[in-house]
Amino acid sequence: MSKKRENHTTDEESKGYVEESINYLGPGNIIDGKIVLKGRTIVEGSVIKGKIYSTEKDSELVIGPGSEITGEIKSESIILNGTMDGKISSRKVLIQGNGVLVGEVITNRGLEVEVGAKMSATVRMKKKKQ
Repeated sequence: MSKKRENHTTDEESKGYVEESINYLGPGNIIDGKIVLKGRTIVEGSVIKGKIYSTEKDSELVIGPGSEITGEIKSESIILNGTMDGKISSRKVLIQGNGVLVGEVITNRGLEVEVGAKMSATVRMKKKKQ
């Protein structure tokens, strides 16, 4: 027996709107392992040990004050205003005034470090793909 598949679209979809995926990890969370995310992710006051990956083209990871990340991060764009000990791979990295980075940064679009940020890392700039 086969089911007929119906094609449903919302008003927003028919008008060309695309809903952005936003993930939030709030204060007090402790995560140990691998996290694969879509869209924009905000981490505030959480402790994460392991790997954080976002495979989408326009993904953004925001690590807020009080957050502690140990491990590896891969995302299209990373904003660090917490503490990171490990490896960052991203097209664009911004370390804000309260950010602390110890480890390695691999980027091809740029690294921006604001006044007040602390950084002890190896930085590797990859060539942009043509």
